[in-house]
Amino acid sequence: MLLSIFILILSLAYGMSIIYGASFIRSHKAKAESSVADVSLVIVFRNEAENLPSLLALLHKYADDCEFVFVDDGSTDGGGELIEKHLPSAILLTQKPLGKKVGLRKAMEICSKKFIATLDADVTPTPGWLGQMRAYAENADYVAGPVLPQSSKESFFSLMLSLEWLSLQAMTEASIHAHYPLMSNGANSIFTKDLWEQAQLVRKDEALASGDDVFLLEAAVLLDKRVRHASVREAAVFTEVPQSLQALWRQRSRWASKTPSYQRLFPKIIAFLVFSVCLMQILAWAISVKLWLMVWMIKLFTDYAVLNKISKKYHQSQFMRYYLITALIYPLYVCLIAFDTILRIFTKSKSTNPHWK
Repeated sequence: MLLSIFILILSLAYGMSIIYGASFIRSHKAKAESSVADVSLVIVFRNEAENLPSLLALLHKYADDCEFVFVDDGSTDGGGELIEKHLPSAILLTQKPLGKKVGLRKAMEICSKKFIATLDADVTPTPGWLGQMRAYAENADYVAGPVLPQSSKESFFSLMLSLEWLSLQAMTEASIHAHYPLMSNGANSIFTKDLWEQAQLVRKDEALASGDDVFLLEAAVLLDKRVRHASVREAAVFTEVPQSLQALWRQRSRWASKTPSYQRLFPKIIAFLVFSVCLMQILAWAISVKLWLMVWMIKLFTDYAVLNKISKKYHQSQFMRYYLITALIYPLYVCLIAFDTILRIFTKSKSTNPHWK
């Protein structure tokens, strides 16, 4: 009985937080594009020769103003040669072994402009994305941009992941507008070089191989900097969702493993709340079908309110057609990712901590 009451209270708390967050997802008008003469654009690439030509063609419009810094993260397909051929003014870091984290730090250090924008080599930016991002950065120290899903395959798997990606976009946008930033994506961001330099004094993620985006955002919050979100489609970039279960699992486990390294309590609370609600949904089924149905309906309708809003805003309503079945699968998916991540962290700690041996 007490467990059932606790599960219901937790589900209601989750539902209220989701509805509150949805109130911060609003439509905005695009700004007039700003000059990018004071922007350095940093792009990390690894075996992206297939995607680079279209990206380089788009970047040509900024070639006379913007500083480009490309970081080769161990490519073997000739991507560096493509950059040198099509964008000869770009700075290309190819020292090996470099690694993404070290490469990014070197790139940031040599950037000479006031603002630094970051972009992934495998995304498709909207034509005026950089001008929009620079416009939003006018009165900000850090700006997160929309990273929207696209899929070359019309499978249920890819459409389900696209829907999940939209939920992450909604969480990113709502939390920043509510002044409690949770996450950001280095595939589309812009910030001042001053912020990056100051952030090195407070960041504590040196031991992690990835996560520069979320930990830079966290540093901006800890330093009481101005954080904004460029909440217009004109500032968006589009990314392919993982096309295999293995790629998905590897990516999500990598993301989840960053949670213990957050210095702020709020992101940990939100991560725990999402995991707990999904776990309680599974436990509710074991207790009674009636309890499970109540918990599932709370999550079903509150999540729908957010996803429907964000999908309409960015013209991606086509992903909503699989929402119902995704809502059934998602709790198990989240719990499996969480347990796998906990096991990995425990195993790593056991292998590196002498007290475990």
